[in-house]
Amino acid sequence: MKKLSIVVLSLITVSIWCNNKKFDPMEVFAKLSLRQKIAQLCIVAAVSNEEKNQKLMDRWYEWALYLLDHAYIEDLIIHYQVGGVIFYGSNTTAQEQAALTDHFQSLSEIPLFIALDAETGLDDRLHEESVISYPCAMALGAIHDPRLAYKLGAELAQQLKKIGVHMAFTPIVDVNSNPANPIIGLRSFGSQKGLVTLMGLALMNGLQDNGVIACAKHFPGHGDTSQDSHEMLPTVNQDLAIALYPFKELIDAGVKAVMTAHLEVPALEKQKGLASSLSYSIVTTLLQYQMGFNGLIITDALGMKGASDCAEPGELELQALLAGNDILLCPVDAARAIDYIEQAVYDGKISEEEINSKVLKVLHAKAWAMSDENEDDRSIEEVLQSQEAHDLQELLFCKSITLAKRSCENPFAGQNNRKFIISILENDDDDSIDTSDMFGTEIPGTKNELDTILSSNFDNADHVIVTIHTMNRFADKNYGIPNSIDDLIISLKNQGKQVTVVLFGTPYAIPLVNEADDILIAYEDWPAAHKAVADIISGKKVSTGILPVKVK
Repeated sequence: MKKLSIVVLSLITVSIWCNNKKFDPMEVFAKLSLRQKIAQLCIVAAVSNEEKNQKLMDRWYEWALYLLDHAYIEDLIIHYQVGGVIFYGSNTTAQEQAALTDHFQSLSEIPLFIALDAETGLDDRLHEESVISYPCAMALGAIHDPRLAYKLGAELAQQLKKIGVHMAFTPIVDVNSNPANPIIGLRSFGSQKGLVTLMGLALMNGLQDNGVIACAKHFPGHGDTSQDSHEMLPTVNQDLAIALYPFKELIDAGVKAVMTAHLEVPALEKQKGLASSLSYSIVTTLLQYQMGFNGLIITDALGMKGASDCAEPGELELQALLAGNDILLCPVDAARAIDYIEQAVYDGKISEEEINSKVLKVLHAKAWAMSDENEDDRSIEEVLQSQEAHDLQELLFCKSITLAKRSCENPFAGQNNRKFIISILENDDDDSIDTSDMFGTEIPGTKNELDTILSSNFDNADHVIVTIHTMNRFADKNYGIPNSIDDLIISLKNQGKQVTVVLFGTPYAIPLVNEADDILIAYEDWPAAHKAVADIISGKKVSTGILPVKVK
């Protein structure tokens, strides 16, 4: 009965994808061997420029497990016919990315599914100088305007299609209710399920209305944990009515893909230590049967310790398919996984009918995403650096800046007093921060030099603005804010100065600077955020952002 239900789900799913005359899913399916069918369920990890991205890869434990060289990926494409590729790294230009994508596509008999973790912009995975950086999800949540979220989704769709990407692993619809969450945080739209749903729906529709598959993640909800599933299997005890609400709303609205997380959720899975991505109760019973989702189900990266500690390569991927997933994202050893699952079919551990139902979903998804790939004849630079894209960036950053604490209605309006900037950086040689376009006199200082700053002369200043840069996402490290920041704020106030603190990072750090008269949240440490803050403090513009999370 279970096998019959899965096949019925697949046939329902086929009807929701628009077939492309250039790519006939049924014709392709009919020619596939069992091994090729299994391979179509794998999206493998790659980096566009290994040399440029080596330092980045070294930071993450799981990348030590992977073979990422291009020769290996080429072998998986040519000899196994893997279904797709997801690119990692951040130092690759858009042009380099597009060239490598075209090269990999030229090697594959079946068009590859190309995916990217472009959560709110291509800068997540490409070099910042070749793309435009947009605000993070929490900054978008502060804007509270679904029309702008839709506009961003539509803009991202144009950019992604131009470099050959079919699926964006966004929106994140985790409700971030835990300030100590080390892996979601700013990647969430906020701590209220209604806001997360509102903005997630808009971003999803912007993408899918313009031909790119959106993927809601991380099911069943990664918002209430203080652990990182890259490093361990986190336990989540979040209220299910809160965690599941955005997913259900996006499912009902037609999201085409959902990503399953590596979490231990005792309320949904009784087997201790079993990741939600490997749980039949969560992936099939809850997500498919109870919530009615019949689109693509994709695991989070299988090299993450939240999954890889559960089983050995091969067995891990088999368990993921048996749980109900359709696509295996970043298997550590794709060749081994394909061989293992093929043998599992022969051994009766999983049926070929189950494999077939998943392959049909994948092929029809590809056909939908590839139906209008090459309609835009503009160059990559013309699309990714258009005036409309730059205007949208400026608008989003300006509207996201949030005056979280204020001494009056608008503490920056109509002021002719003397202003002074103190920019607190991580170290002296940090050249990633440039506040020269802000205004007034500035003292740059590192987080270890607050004593020196305290001894400076501020007699010529009425209003001192303390901008805190190079923040981090870790609550146990004070989000990168120096312990003695209160001493600086209190000292300035004792001198009769109005004190404004600007956090170029998470709003969860507000309690650490609460002695300030006014607190501005910029969410990001990008030049566009610096300019937006400067415009607000100088009185040229007014802060309209609304705090998207609950802060003590």
